This record gives sequence, C-alpha cells and structure tokens, in this order.
Amino acid sequence: MAYKNNPVAASSVRLVNLTVGILLLLAAGASTLAIWSEAQYFFGDSVRYLRLAGDIWNVDEWTIGNRPMYALLVFWIGSLVDNFELGGRLVSLIAASLAVVPAYVLFRGSLPSAWAVTAAALFALNPVRSWSGQWILTEGVNLLLVLTATALCFGPVSKRRWSCAAAGLFYAMAVLTRPENVVYPMVAAALLLFQRRRADIGRRFVVFAVVLGAVLLPPTMVAGRQGASFVSTAVTGLADSDVNFSLRTNASAARISVGADGDVETVGPDLTLEGVMHRYAYFASQLVSRIVYLSAPALVAPVLLLLGWLSALAIARDGGIQRFNSSAWQIVLISRALVLPLFWIEDRYLLVLLPLTSFWIILGIRSINKWIGTMWSRRSGQALALVLVVAVAASFASRLVAAKPAEDHYALEREAGRWLATSGQTPGLILSMSPVLAYYAGMEHEWLPDGTPEAIYDWACGRQVRYVVADQSDFKTPLTESLISGSPPSEYLYIYSAMEGQRVLKLFALKCVRG
Repeated sequence: MAYKNNPVAASSVRLVNLTVGILLLLAAGASTLAIWSEAQYFFGDSVRYLRLAGDIWNVDEWTIGNRPMYALLVFWIGSLVDNFELGGRLVSLIAASLAVVPAYVLFRGSLPSAWAVTAAALFALNPVRSWSGQWILTEGVNLLLVLTATALCFGPVSKRRWSCAAAGLFYAMAVLTRPENVVYPMVAAALLLFQRRRADIGRRFVVFAVVLGAVLLPPTMVAGRQGASFVSTAVTGLADSDVNFSLRTNASAARISVGADGDVETVGPDLTLEGVMHRYAYFASQLVSRIVYLSAPALVAPVLLLLGWLSALAIARDGGIQRFNSSAWQIVLISRALVLPLFWIEDRYLLVLLPLTSFWIILGIRSINKWIGTMWSRRSGQALALVLVVAVAASFASRLVAAKPAEDHYALEREAGRWLATSGQTPGLILSMSPVLAYYAGMEHEWLPDGTPEAIYDWACGRQVRYVVADQSDFKTPLTESLISGSPPSEYLYIYSAMEGQRVLKLFALKCVRG
C-alpha cells in the first residue's frame, strides 16, 4: 500500500486503527454493563473456579483439567476488590470486551476498512459475547487469548519478528484456560509449516513451538505427577458428554449407583464407537442450529452465512500471502467446531466461533451489495447492504433487551446455601446434584448417587454426610421422588425448602450424623 512509504500516512492509519479499536472496546463493554444486573452469571462450573481462586496456593489443584489461568486471574482481581465472585465477573468483563480488538485486527487483514469495522461492531454487539462479559466462567478469557494468538500468527502483524513467539505464549495460556484449546496451536503449527513460500518459515515454526512447549511443559509435568493428562481430561470430557446426552434425552445421568446391599457401582460412559458417533451426530446438529441462530436473524442467517462461506472460499483460491493468512485464521477458529460435538454443545462453548460467523455474515452482505450493484445500481446495493446490517444489529439489540440468556438455575441453591450458613446448623458434608448450595453454605460437596433411600442412607452415613438436597429439576431417583413428594423416610429430617414457580428445592439432615 502507498502509505507504507509515507511516514505521515502510516501514522494517520495507525491513529485511525487505534481510535476504532478504542470505540469498539467501549461499545463491547457498554453492551455488557447494560445487562450487568439482568443476565445469568453463575453456573455450576463457577464454583470450581471460585474455590480454586480461594485456594490458589494449593499446588495439588494446579492441573490442566482445573484450568488454572482463569482461577489465577480471579484471584488477582478478586483480591483487589475483596470479593472473588465480583472478581470473576470483572475478569470476564475486561477480557470479553478486549477480545473485539484482535477480532478487528483479523477482519482488517481480510476486508476493506469500513467492512472490517462493521464486522467487528456486529461481533461486539453479539448477545453471547455481551453475556459472556459477566459470567464467572473461562469463556471471556478464552476468547481473548485465542483471538490474540491467532491474530499474532495470521493477522497483519504476523510478519513481525516477535509475532510467532507471542502467538506461542498466548496459545499456551489459552490451553491453560481450557485444555481442549490444544487443537488451536496444533492447527496453527500445521498451517505455519504449510506456508512454504516464506524463507524464514523454519525459524518461525521453531520459535512458535519452543515458546509454546516451554510454557506448557511445567504444568503438564505437574498434572502428570498428579495422574492428570490431556488424555485423562479428554476422557473426562467424553464422560461429561455422556451425562449431558443422557440428561437431554431424559435418561438417568447418575454416574454412581448404590445397590440394596450397599455396594457402590460406578457407571462409566458409553465410549464405544457407536455410542460416541451417536452423541457426535446429535451434538453436531445442535451446533449448526445454534450457530445459525446466534449469527443473525433467522430469516437471513442461513443465506448470509452460506454466501459468506462461499466468498471466503473464493478469496482463498486467489492465493498470495495475504489471502493465505485470511484463510488460515478462519481454519484455526473453525477447527474446534469439528471437535466440539465429541463433547456437548452450549451457547457459551460456541463463543470463539462467533467472530468467524460475524466475518462470514459481512462477506455475505458484501457479496449481495456487489451483485445488486452490478444488476441495478451501486446505490441500490449499498442501500440493501445497510438494511441487512441494521437488521442484524437490531436483532442483537432486541435479544439483549428482551431475551435473557437463561433463567437463573441456581437461585434456589444460593438461597438455601445462605440460609444454611447463617441458621446455626452444624457444618458438614452436603449430598446434592449441584455444588452451588455447598459453596454458599461454606461446606464441602458430595455428588448425589442413584439408588434406594435406604441404600443411599447407609452409604451416606458411612461417608459422614450431614445434609441431603432434593431438587425437583434434577433427574428422578427413588430418593429424590420420596423427598420431594413430602413423604421422606424417617432417617431424613426435613429442615428447609425454597420454591420458585413450579420448582421446589428441599434440604434434609441425616439423623445418623450427630453434632
């Protein structure tokens, strides 16, 4: 470009890009703050991160599977504000807002300036990205790290000497945030090797691999000594996939069953090829339907995504280093979509794909703009493109205003947990299907098994369980049905209940445990 040989013009471009980045950052932060007190921000997984942040000096908890990077950030920010729960939300707010900047960098390397800004603005306003900015979950940090690493590898700054080293560092931190992110650096490394036209490709790949390995090796060795590894984490993920599949198909999701004779049986996941592929097909269909819904209004999303994808293929065929980078970052981001159905689908897991779908939506609108401009007039094409952009933005705004991401599934657990913590009850182990109540009660949690009330009673007393939680929304077992129905066995002493709509949560004390 002409400005590369003109210092004044280059400085002006940098200033414009900086200004655009700041405006996008402010828009992203504002969209999250607008729903700060409205959207759900606490999940069952949040308890794990908050507990780890509170016990950050316990080296035994620093495993790959426990995703220590997010917990470390929660510890730092939570310590500053003297509240880990607020700290977790602030970490997500900062990270999910900052993530629009590397997204814009990627778009700017693949699109003209005005279209790149539009794509980044749509991503900034996407409801899932906005909601993620207040979750006590890894998603916001994960988004920032993955997009930053990918932009360093394949964005406009990828030619810098330090870019591959920095990309390796950020990919490593992304893996420490979510272990399944190991897919991204593997695909990025393969693409770096594939890019043979550069004379320094060997050096770039070696620098990338050395930095990535140097950061990941120590925690991986610690995890190995503790019996954890990427393989064990993947197997655990497959087991969780089986649980989620069971829950969504109305089957029992209990992984521990206590027999009448008191024997404990651990029910393993179905890891046969047929079982895995059955779940893969089920979750893949969910992935496609949710991506289409999250990307744009239902009436135009399939068409725009298809046109955008075809346009991206056409760009890739043109060749050249800039075209290679444009295709490479898309391949990196989409790679996880091929692996994700092995586990299970939730909107929050699709967050890293939304920059790519925003890019495709804009490519689709740009294609329509060109086609209408050729068939009729340039002004007609621009008008229709504007209408489509406004329609997508209006759809996002309406979802932010009117449609919360989900009801607060853990409101009753928080209410009951806080009551238990302040009512003078004796502390003890809590048996339930959610760790949230135990967290707010300041007590330890044990997973509720399947089995008859009598068998579970004997098993729980042997483990010195003090409290049992029965939630109407959990999967049904003989124990939970008897506790919820109002006719519990005499060994289960009712002490508290909470109700919201048709949902009832009841708390019982086991008589076998004495204070």
